[in-house]
Amino acid sequence: MYVYLSYPIAEGQIAWPDAPVYTSGRHDIIGIDGSYCNTSVMTIPNHYGTHYDAPRHFNAKGPKITELPMDYFCFKGDEILILDIPKTFKEVITAEDVMPYKDQIAKAKLLLFRTGFEKQKELNPQGYKYENPSAHPGLCKYLVENFPNLCTIGLDSLSLGSVCNDYATEAHHWLLGYYTDKFVTVIEDMMLSPLEGKTVKSIIVAPIRALDVDSAPVTIIAEVE
Repeated sequence: MYVYLSYPIAEGQIAWPDAPVYTSGRHDIIGIDGSYCNTSVMTIPNHYGTHYDAPRHFNAKGPKITELPMDYFCFKGDEILILDIPKTFKEVITAEDVMPYKDQIAKAKLLLFRTGFEKQKELNPQGYKYENPSAHPGLCKYLVENFPNLCTIGLDSLSLGSVCNDYATEAHHWLLGYYTDKFVTVIEDMMLSPLEGKTVKSIIVAPIRALDVDSAPVTIIAEVE
């Protein structure tokens, strides 16, 4: 069985405050002006919807999305760890939250934080946008410095950062290799509820492969049983 862990791209989707948003429009319509097919023109910001942050996002010397090796996109079995770290409005994921799981994290290439906050996307869109759970820079420093096998993290919140605190830049700096040669990529605004009660066999992470961009919207498919 396969499930999506990424939201479909749509107009009106919640985005980072004041960031550009997705738009689309019909170019050809069957039966209009002699058209035999439907076509559309889409404008998609690279940090819109479920998206994948490559190091270049906050690290001018880091790799772009198309320069990452396949290890950052394909995960199976024990390489995947899902941690239930419940968080609500304005709360922060800290290093102390994950230290009890350090032995499990040491074996993981993909670490997913399931805070449960994704339900607020429909229940409280404004809260989801402005008061989302975020990551403390200390957490990001801890992950980079202690887990050499870790390639990617993801979370069911709008972003690694939040406008309700000032942690966003420093958290991204630590994860994306601004301070060290080691970097961990980030998937933001994931949909993790489809994994509840399931055994995850594999996860494929497929961002748009656009040259010369730091990050991109991503389609994520999990094989579960």
